[in-house]
Amino acid sequence: MPSIDIDQITRIVAHHTGQDYTRVQALGTALAGSQNAPGLDGVFNPDFRGPYVAMLLLAIASGADATTAKAKAAHYYHLRSTDPDLPAEAGELLEGFLTTFFDRQVTNYARAAFHSELEVCTTVAAVRLMMHGTDGIVETNFIEADSDGAPSWDSDYMRHGSTIPARVLFRIASDIRELTSGAA
Repeated sequence: MPSIDIDQITRIVAHHTGQDYTRVQALGTALAGSQNAPGLDGVFNPDFRGPYVAMLLLAIASGADATTAKAKAAHYYHLRSTDPDLPAEAGELLEGFLTTFFDRQVTNYARAAFHSELEVCTTVAAVRLMMHGTDGIVETNFIEADSDGAPSWDSDYMRHGSTIPARVLFRIASDIRELTSGAA
């Protein structure tokens, strides 16, 4: 499988999220690291199939800058689910959606994933999954375990953040798949 570099990933992510490429590139570089500043997994140019794209999306949505990207992305990635039937962490769920789309899976999970969105709150570290199904919207929160007294999702205070629609995840995964399988 041909490799894909950080510049290609950040261009794809910036294009599909509508974010400024310079900012996405700075976040992507901070997350990837270098020989002098190790990234998330201690290596430069991480493989797409790791948590890199999920972390990049969480860094963007959480309002991180290049100096806070690793810490913020990791913090949001590890937020715990309030639903025992879903992946335990927000980043695991996001990574699972991306992998499902990358692998072009045709399953009930893939259909549910495609009709979902993640809302990333920036005033309190929290992520909410909204899955749109035939029975309506099912919501699950990913929030710090010690967050007693945190505002509810219905509070205006919690409504400061970004939404990541699954169709954006699908497009990102599809473009990365095309790059990794199209070149020889």
